[in-house]
Amino acid sequence: MKKVFIGLLLLSSVILISACGKDEITSASCSGEENNVMFTFDLKATNDKIDKVKMTAVFEPSDLGVPSISELDDETKEAMKKGILDEYGLEEENEGLTVNITFDENMTLEIDADLEVAPQSILEKVSFDFTGMDMSLERAKKDFEDRKYTCK
Repeated sequence: MKKVFIGLLLLSSVILISACGKDEITSASCSGEENNVMFTFDLKATNDKIDKVKMTAVFEPSDLGVPSISELDDETKEAMKKGILDEYGLEEENEGLTVNITFDENMTLEIDADLEVAPQSILEKVSFDFTGMDMSLERAKKDFEDRKYTCK
């Protein structure tokens, strides 16, 4: 009986030790509307520190000054994409940051950032400068909820 108890104790110790040091990956998605634009922020964190952010902004045709996206020809859509990228000094593919602009019923702007990879100079261009900020996922969710976003 004593050997069984010692064996179980050793086994549980091995399990506990093997679990130590493992990163806890968590995520949250926060959505809300600001200035008639629907925003979604998908946040991924390692050990409660946000390391990836994907922002999606959906613009209604009226926000773009047209009654319907279908009225925009491909040349106009490309010019709009270029104008947005030029305004921020970005390419579609940047180190640690991707910008994707699509047109369907609305115009959708997606910015996908790996905060561990993207240089600060790139992050600053899209207002993802978190220097000196608490990057806790839980704190970020509270901040979004304070701004009337819904987080899950």
